[in-house]
Amino acid sequence: MDRVYRFLLSPRWIVAHVVVVAIAALFVSLGFWQLRRLDERRAFNALVEQRLAAPQEPLARVLGQPADDLAYRRVSVTGSYLPSEEVLLSPRSRNGMPGHDVLTPLVTDTGTAVLVDRGWVPFELSTPPVAGAAPPAGQVTVTGFLLPGRPTTRFGPVNADRLEFVGEADVARLADQVSVPLAPAYLVLAEQTPAQPDLPRPSLPPVLDEGSHLAYAGQWFLFALVGLVGYPALVRRRARDLAGVSVPMAVAARPPPPRS
Repeated sequence: MDRVYRFLLSPRWIVAHVVVVAIAALFVSLGFWQLRRLDERRAFNALVEQRLAAPQEPLARVLGQPADDLAYRRVSVTGSYLPSEEVLLSPRSRNGMPGHDVLTPLVTDTGTAVLVDRGWVPFELSTPPVAGAAPPAGQVTVTGFLLPGRPTTRFGPVNADRLEFVGEADVARLADQVSVPLAPAYLVLAEQTPAQPDLPRPSLPPVLDEGSHLAYAGQWFLFALVGLVGYPALVRRRARDLAGVSVPMAVAARPPPPRS
């Protein structure tokens, strides 16, 4: 090794080498992690697109399958609503406006029910059953896609006899207050016959984008590259500084030439 670069073997610089390599390895690992997340997101989007493009099936035919197999399955079901037992999913926004989604049990001819997310209502309509957004009386046929219930801790007042607001469609929790047995998944309404009035507004189709995983991966790889390129540049600059100091000192240490 050039004598100028012997400083790289000092304890302080050895620690610096280890830190730079460890940080670069961490950044590269985070970049590949984001790429794996991107692959998972693409696989999920492809699965959702496949299920939403498949022909719809009767609800009774798909029930009994694992919850993961029910997600985004297109189904149709006929029954009668129980508006007196509906609850609100809150908060939910539409075009930047605050509001709620209306969850109403639909009782089928088998005596069981499925919670139907009938869509969005403005925030002012906050008392279920929602006035101005009542479902049609009598039998209706609903088509849409299924989603598994999700646990929620937002249950409203502790001493309430029944829940009126929930943060997620917790089917298992809501089954305790619905008078008929509930299906293990809930149905997001797409169409209904006869049609419901202007409110609630049916939910929008799911957004199937790839997120920011690719951009984040590029950022992590760039950070690693900056470190691996910048650190050698710092080393070379330090070596030049040391070389510039040592030459004048050597010249100053020489004895002056004898006078003639």
